Amino acid sequence: MGGAVSSGENNDALVDNLIRADYMKCPEVERVFRVVDRAFYYTDEDKQTAYKDLAWKNKNLHLSAPCIYSQVMESLELKEGMSFLNLGSGTGYLSTMVGLIIGSRGVNHGLEIHQEVIDYAHEKLQAFIKGNSAIDEYDFCIPQFEQGNCLSLAATDRRYDRIYCGAACPEVYNNYIKQLVDIGGILVMPVNDELLQIRRTDENSWSVNRVLPVSFSSLILPQQEFVEDTVLPPINPYSLQNLCRIRIRSVLRQKVSAEHPDLWHRSRKQPKETKRPVMRRCVVPLFANTDSDSDSQDEIEPAEAAEMSSNDSSEHHSIPPNNEETSMDRRAGVRSAESLSDSEDVGAKTKREKFDSGVSDLLESGSDGSSSSCNQSPAGESSARPSSVSERNSSISGGAMAASTESENVTTMPEEAGRQVRTRGPRPGIRLITHSLRAEERERAALLIFESHMDAEETSGSDGDEGAVSDTNESPDCSRVTPPEDYSYYMKRSLMEIPLPFKLKSFLNYDRAF
Repeated sequence: MGGAVSSGENNDALVDNLIRADYMKCPEVERVFRVVDRAFYYTDEDKQTAYKDLAWKNKNLHLSAPCIYSQVMESLELKEGMSFLNLGSGTGYLSTMVGLIIGSRGVNHGLEIHQEVIDYAHEKLQAFIKGNSAIDEYDFCIPQFEQGNCLSLAATDRRYDRIYCGAACPEVYNNYIKQLVDIGGILVMPVNDELLQIRRTDENSWSVNRVLPVSFSSLILPQQEFVEDTVLPPINPYSLQNLCRIRIRSVLRQKVSAEHPDLWHRSRKQPKETKRPVMRRCVVPLFANTDSDSDSQDEIEPAEAAEMSSNDSSEHHSIPPNNEETSMDRRAGVRSAESLSDSEDVGAKTKREKFDSGVSDLLESGSDGSSSSCNQSPAGESSARPSSVSERNSSISGGAMAASTESENVTTMPEEAGRQVRTRGPRPGIRLITHSLRAEERERAALLIFESHMDAEETSGSDGDEGAVSDTNESPDCSRVTPPEDYSYYMKRSLMEIPLPFKLKSFLNYDRAF
């Protein structure tokens, strides 16, 4: 299950994608997703796929897709001081995020059937406490993991405010797990390929809300030969030392938050802003019947006429007859629907003037208030002069697609090419490519090239290094600031100011190095 959200470059980018896809709405859930890096719970060989919206499995280690975890956290509706039970706790990723929300006054228990997975979860938990600044930002409820099968629990009257089952539960065991939920509590578990939010309204009634379709592997059924009695983790009261540590750290945390209210936003690692793909160029061919509007069969040279007739079968182009017909000009909506006789010179001039006027209006309307530049590439210069109407149109199209857009001046191609590139106004705008078969005739418009806007930082870096893009608008990566201005930095500084022996200060800091 997964794949509904595009992958991100880092954990923050993944969370941003989950928010955009409406899988995450609660601000508190967003914060814990940001401070608990998903890749931290992956093995080293699989970390490259950590930020994809896909489930991960390595032997008995397993993580559901990020979109599922976000919906689970939203559906649990966690609050400070609640009791939580995770059936199939796995790597401890979800239990760690829950522990940050429910705080030290809550209860955070997990059941896992594989002992090697519990060992892995303990290893990751200790590394999280030692190295993650979220321990200083939050009043953390440390998870407790116990080995056992959740479908063979020993008789108990214990109930939890929130329960999550990380595997598909057989229907015959639904009521068995429901009895572990306290009145008013919530159970989130997959049943029949659907993730359900089951709320216990009173002793014998529940309300069910379907969250989203999922596909989970089933819970491992207990062995039939004998009954396994799984004992839930004990609820032990805090020692006096731990209570003092929790209280002192709470006071220091309030002090840091009051002095630096924007600390979380400054310490957050900003993801790179992804740019949507845009159409850089759109080439619109301007089809014409002949090289000039007044050209007829008799005016074309015999060699040209023979070559044009030989190419008719392959190019599927034909010379129009000399009678009147209505022609449509395919120039971004510009129409030319004037009838004219090829034998009338006055009508040909009128049509050509209207043609040039319509193209000029397009150019002027597309270039107002924007910035533009154009340049002719060697590929465009080396194009051979076409010897027929069909060859001329295809050759011009090939030369135009190879044209670059860096110079601001009008560039005229060599006379033997018989074409000219014109540009009016800055980019974004329109470029007009014209051509002429004979030197004594006027150039005719052959292509219109519509170009999209390019940012200043892209055009500025094109000289000397093509494709270089400036990152001046990117948000700085605050995780590389020295010293790092996060909660751990200010918490350690506050602890060092307290007039206590260093051994006590180390205990207050969870034995982490100052």
